[in-house]
Amino acid sequence: MTNGSVSTDGMSRRDALKKGVLVGGAVWAVPAIQAIGVGVADAASTTAPKPPTPTVPSRPTPCVPAAGLLLCTVWKWGWPCLVGVRIDGNGRIDCIPTDRDDKDARFLRSLGYSTWFKPSDLGLSVSGGYLSGRTGLYLLLPTLASFVKAWVSDVDLCSPSSSSGHEEAHCSGGRVIFSKYV
Repeated sequence: MTNGSVSTDGMSRRDALKKGVLVGGAVWAVPAIQAIGVGVADAASTTAPKPPTPTVPSRPTPCVPAAGLLLCTVWKWGWPCLVGVRIDGNGRIDCIPTDRDDKDARFLRSLGYSTWFKPSDLGLSVSGGYLSGRTGLYLLLPTLASFVKAWVSDVDLCSPSSSSGHEEAHCSGGRVIFSKYV
């Protein structure tokens, strides 16, 4: 039994701990610290590799696509009529022909669109042209027409030898925009 910090056998707690460490066979050593110095010659060395210069990805360049196709609906004769409009890379606006030999007509039929009207058949006029800076084409939806779908031609007039880039067709506020980026 212990009485305070002295045990009944006459050994202090500190002495008991010291003997316990020795009896248990454990040896404790102070860890060694080693310093590594860098000399002036090492710090001024020019043989160290330089980090690479970061590259900034190039921005896509917009250009005029080969053509844009637009489908919209208008109410005529008491039902909705599908209207097909095309604008070519020269900014000329025309209807999408219904002729089965026309590539645009075949494309629309392959997507399930079987019939559409020329804007003039429904008494409509469509306007459009080039975006500012000739960075694309646009068509304005006819009055009271509802946007259905638009496509950009897959022919790349901006860089004919390259297949890279992407095309976009979207409607914003009654204006259908056709863009190509290379």
